[in-house]
Amino acid sequence: MAAFIRSKQSGMQTDLSAAILPGLFTIDDEARYGINSQISTFAYDPVQSLLAVGTNESQYGSGQIYIFGRDRVQVTIKLTRRASVKELRFCADKLLSLDTKNELTVWDLIGGGKKICSYTAPGIVTCLATDPMLDWAFMGLQQGEIIAFDLDRERAAPLRLPNFWRERSPKSRILSVVSLQLHPRDIGQFLIGYTEGAVIYSFKEAKVTKFFQYEVPPGAPGGSSDPHVVGDARRPRLTQCLWHPTGTFVLTAHEDGSLVFWDPKDGRVVMARTIDDMHVDQPGSRPGGSKGGLSLKEPFAKISWCAKTNPDDTGLLIAGGVPMSAQTKGLTFLELGPTPVYATSTWQTLTDHFKGKRQHLLETPAGAEVIDYCLIPRSSPHFDGAQDPVAVIALLSSGELITLSFPSGHPISPTNQLHPSLTFVHPFVVSCSVTTVNRTRWLGMTEKRQQGPPILRGGVGGSKNIRKHEDRTIIQTAHGDGTVRIWDAGTSDKLENSAVLQIDVARSLGRGGRRHEVW
Repeated sequence: MAAFIRSKQSGMQTDLSAAILPGLFTIDDEARYGINSQISTFAYDPVQSLLAVGTNESQYGSGQIYIFGRDRVQVTIKLTRRASVKELRFCADKLLSLDTKNELTVWDLIGGGKKICSYTAPGIVTCLATDPMLDWAFMGLQQGEIIAFDLDRERAAPLRLPNFWRERSPKSRILSVVSLQLHPRDIGQFLIGYTEGAVIYSFKEAKVTKFFQYEVPPGAPGGSSDPHVVGDARRPRLTQCLWHPTGTFVLTAHEDGSLVFWDPKDGRVVMARTIDDMHVDQPGSRPGGSKGGLSLKEPFAKISWCAKTNPDDTGLLIAGGVPMSAQTKGLTFLELGPTPVYATSTWQTLTDHFKGKRQHLLETPAGAEVIDYCLIPRSSPHFDGAQDPVAVIALLSSGELITLSFPSGHPISPTNQLHPSLTFVHPFVVSCSVTTVNRTRWLGMTEKRQQGPPILRGGVGGSKNIRKHEDRTIIQTAHGDGTVRIWDAGTSDKLENSAVLQIDVARSLGRGGRRHEVW
């Protein structure tokens, strides 16, 4: 600088810094990795092989929607106003999102996540129902009504269903819609769950054809087995209702931990049970799992009626419903096996079927409960996304994700299965650093760990410069489970090696690292 000043004093008139403009030093946002806030919901489409993740609103901004595909395919969608994402649904080439401001927004997947239309419901939306073969979305409201949105015409449909439970209980004050599900084989039947019970509505007949209300008689233990109320009749609140994959039976889940199986033809209870006990609706029965005393259970977070390739071979995947005193937590899979032929089976055969063949726990890390999960079907989007699942991604109360094989429950490493952004919360990152590595050295770094088929195979990456930079920007992240992941952050050029390298330090040192399954 001193030499430059002396040259100016000696008569040099050319300013050598004139060509240095502020724009040359502007930081360029080439790529962003990670999740902007806590994950609130997610959805998977097996046909397009895409995973959509929604986040909560935080002090740093509104919730966002992330759509992940193969390799580094990622699209980020920002909500039009400050809110959290409540529900996500794939419907053909569209993605539906419902936020906490009760706004239903339709996004175009082909157009890179562009907004097609939106609709604000006239009330608080408590649940959402769609079908991959229909251009309709049904929204259940807190006041008990159901409104329909036409995805094809991009407007609210004239169809509006009233609160049908008012016919049965006109004096009840709070009758919110808590669950909606279309019949898996007859689109003309609609299963609606209210806080006090469930109904089957027929679009063909334009009326309710069946009511289901679970009542525990005096002397029966019920789901909670509370000795203080066992002498009274109780009607536990309903939390979820769902169809058997073939529509042969109906299941209602209640806040006391009861699972009630119904015959939709005559409305009778086939079996009332909890995860551990049978016939909890019969007076005099003693629950074995609760040892005859009070058994406080976790509320049901979510239940899916899963099926194999044959939809008659079924099982229940349950989040919640286990005693709060249980030492190990996770997802419970109750395998029911092949469904008896309804027309030729006795009532006792149907009852014994719901005792289940076996059950096992898909264990999750200690100190956190599963608050939501997303099944990964092999190929079919039908049966509410629960036909022939091969894996399940669970959202824990801590905000972390965990991927498990189904139904064995072995942990699956997200490395090279999910987008690197999701690995930041799978589990949480505790340390991160960036290093510049020579291109030749980076391409020579490989791992021998075997891997199963990829979960995400959809999407097409954008075109980038073919010229390769000799120095690669390598990110190293250390996670709470003792693993270290190394990957190329990429620049403006096309990645030659987009794989993520994983080192299980905890397992190498013999400090309890979890072994991941090749599935």
